[in-house]
Amino acid sequence: MDFENREYSGAALSSFILALGHSQGIVDQILAGSGVDRIDPAGWYDFDWAISIFYKIEAEVGSGVVFEVGRKMIEAATYPPEIDGVQTLLAALGYWFALNARAPASARSPACSRTSTARRSTGRHQAPARCDAAFWRAPVLVTASSP
Repeated sequence: MDFENREYSGAALSSFILALGHSQGIVDQILAGSGVDRIDPAGWYDFDWAISIFYKIEAEVGSGVVFEVGRKMIEAATYPPEIDGVQTLLAALGYWFALNARAPASARSPACSRTSTARRSTGRHQAPARCDAAFWRAPVLVTASSP
C-alpha cells in the first residue's frame, strides 16, 4: 500500500488546536518548532506531520487534557437526527474520517472501499462501521460503551 500523499484537514486540526486555548503558548511553540506559525483551516497538511502535532501536544499537556478536549468537542458537536446513540455515532465515524483525511485512490485498501461495511466491536455493542479512507499504517481500535 502506498502511504505517500496522505493528507489531513486543516479545519480538523485547527478545531482541536482552538479547543486548547488555555494552552495556546505551548501550542504556538509546537507549531513553530514544526515549521508553521498557524494552521490554515482551509488547507490540507501531510498526514504524518499533522498526526505528529497531536502527539507533540499530548506529550506537553498530557493525555488527560487531550482526552478532555476530545470529549468536549464531541459534546459540543451538532449531530443529524439519525445519530441517536453510540451505535449510530460509531457507524458514522468512517464518514467523518473521510471528510478530514484523504489519500490517493491507490493508497486505499481494495478490501475497504467506499461501499464496503464492516462490523466493529465496541465493547458491549457491535456497530456497522464504514471504512472510507483506509490508509492507516496500523489498525485503529475504537472502543466505546454506553449505559
